[in-house]
Parts: sequence; C-alpha cells; structure tokens
Amino acid sequence: MKRMMAMLLALALLAVLLTGCAVKLPEDDAAQPPQNPERAAAEEVVQPAVEEPAEPAKETRSAQELLDVYLGRDNAPAQAAEELLEQPEEAAALAIRELLALPEGSLYDAADGETETGKLYRLFTRALAGDTIRWNADESEYLNGNLSESTSSVTDLLTSYFFFVAAHYREDGMAWLDENMPVSASALRAAWDADYSLRLAMTPCSSITNGGVLENAKRVFAAALRHDTKALTEYGYLGLLPAWQLDTSGEWTLSQDDSGVVTLQLASGALRYTPGAAEQQSRFAGYGMVEYVPQDGDTQRMQAVGYGAEAADLTDYSQPLRDGEVTLSNGVQLGMDYETVLAVLGDGAQVLSSGGLEADGVEYGFYQGDGLVRRLYSISYRLAEDTWLGKTAQLAAPREIRLGDTMQSVFDKIPGDTELRQWEFQDVYGPNDDGSAANLQFVAGSFYSLNLTTSGGQTVSIAFARADNTVKWIDIMAD
Repeated sequence: MKRMMAMLLALALLAVLLTGCAVKLPEDDAAQPPQNPERAAAEEVVQPAVEEPAEPAKETRSAQELLDVYLGRDNAPAQAAEELLEQPEEAAALAIRELLALPEGSLYDAADGETETGKLYRLFTRALAGDTIRWNADESEYLNGNLSESTSSVTDLLTSYFFFVAAHYREDGMAWLDENMPVSASALRAAWDADYSLRLAMTPCSSITNGGVLENAKRVFAAALRHDTKALTEYGYLGLLPAWQLDTSGEWTLSQDDSGVVTLQLASGALRYTPGAAEQQSRFAGYGMVEYVPQDGDTQRMQAVGYGAEAADLTDYSQPLRDGEVTLSNGVQLGMDYETVLAVLGDGAQVLSSGGLEADGVEYGFYQGDGLVRRLYSISYRLAEDTWLGKTAQLAAPREIRLGDTMQSVFDKIPGDTELRQWEFQDVYGPNDDGSAANLQFVAGSFYSLNLTTSGGQTVSIAFARADNTVKWIDIMAD
C-alpha cells in the first residue's frame, strides 16, 4: 500500500514538470523595487559625460592683413571690414595712412567708386561712427559748394573733414578730441605722421610777426622733414641737399620773432628759417635760409637762390605793381594757410558757411592745395549792394585803391598807356621780362576792367562801374 502511494506522488510531480508550472523562485535583489528611495538616488550610477569636440580657435589677423583682405589684395573671407571695424580707431588711422600713401592724383577718385581710394574712404567714414560728435559730409559746404559722398572726390571730402577736425583741435585741444572724438583723434595723428604740411598748418605759432614768411617757412620745413628734394629744388635750394634726420615724434612748437625768423622745435633739435629782405615784403619774392640746429653737433644750413635780394621801394608808383604791394595792410598774403589767415585777422574775422572768412567787408576765399591744406586763393572787395554779406569793403587794396575811387585816380597810380580806346583788350604796360604786365579790357562793350599782374604771378583786377567809371569791385588772385 505504501509503495502504491509513493508511486502516485512521483507521477503527480512528473505531471507538474511536464505542464511548465514550475515553482516560482525569488528574483535577484537588483530587480526588486528600492526599499529606500533617498538612498537609491544617492547611489545612482552617473554615466560619464561625453565631451563635445572643441570649436577651432578663431584666427586672429592684424589690421593690415584685414585691410589687404578688404581691398581685395588677398583671397579671404568677405567679413574683413566688419572685423576691422571692431577696432574703429585703428581702422580709421590705417585707412588714412593708406589714403595718403596712394599715388599722386588718386585722391581725386570718386568716393563711391570701386577703386582702392573709394573703398578706403568708405571704410574710414564707417569707422567714424564710433565718435560721439561726427562730421557729416552731406551737411557740409566746401569752396562755395555742397559736398556729397555720392558725387564728390575723396580729396574734397577729406579736406573738408580735416577742416572740421582742425576747428575742434584749435578751440578744444587734443584731450577733448580724445574724449569726444577718439576715432577722429586717432585719424588726425595718423594724418600728421603722413602729411607734415597738414601738421604744420595746424600747429599754432606763439606769435606771428609776418604771416607770409611763416607760410614759406612751414612749406620749407615740411619738405625738409620728408626729404622732398623736388619741392626744395622748386623753392630754390640747389645742389646736394642734406637729408637731416629729425625725430618727429612728440610735441611740435612754432614761434616767430620780431625779425621774422621762424623756429620749429622738435624732440631731437630745431629747424630755423631766416627770411631775406625782399621776402619780408612778400612771400612771392623767394625763399630764405633754413638751418638744422641739433641738440648735439654743428648747425647745418641751406640757402635759397635769391636769398640776398634787396627790398623794393613800394611807394614808387611809377614802377609796375610789385609783389610786396599786394601784401594787405592787415598782413594777409595769398597762399597762406587757413589757420594763419585766421590768426592774422584776429577777433574781427567771421567764418562763412562756405568755409571762407570775412573781415572789414573783405571776403577771403580758400582752395585745397597740394595735400589736405586749405590755402588763401582769392581776396574780394565788394559794395554792400553787390554781395550777400551786405557790407562794403573798408580795407584799402594795393596802391591805396578803394571802392568808389574814380577811374582817373586809379590811372594816376599806374604807369603806362591808360587811354580809353574801347578795345576788347589793350596793353597798359609789359609783358616785362620779369613777368609783370597790365592790361585794360572793355568787357562786353559795357565796362572797363584793369588787370595788374606781378612778377610773382599775383593779379589784381579792378572793375569800373558802367554808369560813372568808379571802382565797383576789386579781386586779388594768384596763379
């Protein structure tokens, strides 16, 4: 019986195994739900972070390299201008240096053109956006005309710009520029390094006893500093010209003594200019002697041809008109730079919207000469009814001729044939060997004009009124 029961139990167990109803065993502890969540969180396995590949470092290029890219001198990304403008002061200075180093005549290119000149100018003006006080070309007038960045040449625009900056420099000083116009201050320093004539024009002279001599001295100083033998030869300095090595960094100071001698003091020494007797009457009479006075060593000098010329008797009206007679009684002479004329005229000068000056009813007009310096080109005398100034010029013209004088009183001060023949053109005297000449013109069969030209190329034109042959206007100009 016991054997029978054991067999039945064995068969039952075999049946259970064959039907898959196995006994459920406990699972592994890792698969069980956590009994302590805080501990489970603390013990959570953190997978190591996968590092992203680092971006390549941004290529750093010098301002000059970026400029080469911008101007198309190098094949590189087009964003060079934007990178340059991240440092506007450096960009403006670099653009100015490049502009002033371009071949002669390049600055007459249009500002909106695709030339290198146009591209540099546009980079420069974009950099100026960093200034608190800014120059606006489209709101400026220059030489009696409006400027426009879409039609004007780069030379006219830059001359107008530096005229604007020079006014702030004169009135407010460089420290003010550094604070309020830092980009322009940087550009101005770069321009001074590239154009000594501009720097000399903007360097105030502690006293001005003869503006014409001061003008000649500044021209000679600029040529000597840049070793411009061509200009020095044109000024009459012949032979083997010395190449004086001066340190142009640091402050410049200009002074003139009672005898007209001009001194430019630099860090490494001085340049000294001594005029001749004839030059003291007119800057058109020639150039003087220039000396280099180093801190250590011997003084060296150059002397222009004609330096020893004697002064003329300017009261002798039996002679053709001389250059010294065209120097006005207030000391103004043609060819002087704007800053010198302004200083000579003093507090009585009025700055005109055209960029010219007016004093005592006389209007002074300027032009852009070589480089970026504005120089006196014309002097105009008008009656109040003939000018927008509404003033009659009070200053005497050469040979004490004034508006309203009779024709005969003028002829009494002029040698030669002044008989009125109603010819379109007739010689009064000359042309003489020295270039002096005078003529009468009967203009449009209506009125007479007397034109007197000096040996130095200055011309005084006197127009007489049709109604009564009195002096109606006077213009003084230079070749």
